[in-house]
Amino acid sequence: MSNFLRPTRAGSRAMSAGLTLAVTVGLFAYAGLWLDKYLGTAPLCLLALVGLGMVGGMLHLIRLLAPELWPFGKLPSDVGKRPKP
Repeated sequence: MSNFLRPTRAGSRAMSAGLTLAVTVGLFAYAGLWLDKYLGTAPLCLLALVGLGMVGGMLHLIRLLAPELWPFGKLPSDVGKRPKP
């Protein structure tokens, strides 16, 4: 079988980061809906928590895929590296 069907390490990291972003925003949206129902504040908690989920997910995406763009100072040297099997 040819080599082009095997996923690359960069491609799998990008897919993992994208799924993490989607799941984070989804869970925060669900929590916002639940809080809005519990507290009776129509869209306020939903909007606030979706915004927090997007910010956190984007920071995770930047940290994983482009650590040189990390806005909060220098990262430890082992970030983004996989342990050797």
